[in-house]
Amino acid sequence: ALRLHEAALAVARETGDWRAEGVHRANLGGVLCSLGSHARAVDELTAALALSRVVGDQEGECARLGSLGIAHSCLGKSTAAIRFYTAALTLSRRLGLPSSATHFANLNELLRADQRRTHQRQSARSSGSPIHVGAGDAGASPRLEA
Repeated sequence: ALRLHEAALAVARETGDWRAEGVHRANLGGVLCSLGSHARAVDELTAALALSRVVGDQEGECARLGSLGIAHSCLGKSTAAIRFYTAALTLSRRLGLPSSATHFANLNELLRADQRRTHQRQSARSSGSPIHVGAGDAGASPRLEA
């Protein structure tokens, strides 16, 4: 799947089709994320987001924002993930997209996981116990859009 998306991206670049390039970069980012290459996925998804904005594809922009939220969440970067999920939720609501529910669920889960980690840290500090919460320990996996 990775090679297929890389080949499709190369064709889109060769033809100068920015919309297709954005779609293929987003698809490549999704594959990279599923393979655990989250930092590289962020790079591809960031480029895809920029292309969506350049060509005026707001639905694509919304999907890219949500995907960036997922990738940052997988990297343990909660603040960035919250920022992207919030932007995706705001845009999807403004556009009346059904993906609003997915973006809301992902944001809600991330906020709840952050709240649990904060509570664990506070409890550990007050009891003097060591803290064993990993950077990638964000609770349930974020939901991908259909």
